[in-house]
Amino acid sequence: MKSILTLSFCLSIIFGYSQNSTATAMATFSKNHFLVQYPKGWQVDTSGRLGTQVIVLSPLDNDSDKFSANLNVIIQDLKGQNIDLNRYKEITDDQLTQAVSDTTGMISKVIQSGKGSYYRVAYILTNGALKLQINSICYIKDEKAYLLTFSNEYDQLERYKKISQDVLNSFSITN
Repeated sequence: MKSILTLSFCLSIIFGYSQNSTATAMATFSKNHFLVQYPKGWQVDTSGRLGTQVIVLSPLDNDSDKFSANLNVIIQDLKGQNIDLNRYKEITDDQLTQAVSDTTGMISKVIQSGKGSYYRVAYILTNGALKLQINSICYIKDEKAYLLTFSNEYDQLERYKKISQDVLNSFSITN
């Protein structure tokens, strides 16, 4: 199985710029049996870089910004690997512990909701001077893991708290 953590981490760092989240109206992205909403005015990238289905980047506030809040969606084929949400959680927790030493405040749990069960992991990642808040959720259906990750600068936590919750909560599998 591809490294869950590596892709989320790389996307958070590689596509980093700062952002402006004043948009409250939402747009919808739909592809490969899923849909997710994101703030209108954010840039949508469907190039497939780093195995993503979509990367959505917030606009820059100004020329000195370092990081752009972003959402990325990855679909992983789990066929024949017998991985459920609890096993997915174990794998991700192990990867976070082993591969990324500068994480704090990790929350990792399987959640039961009206939309079904999903795995949630949230943590603070420090890379040099850059401190990020990472929020990910994962649904597993038909031996596929649908992983959504929302990343923003930690000092912008309050600015993006509701947006990240709305974006992640809007996700649904359509097949």
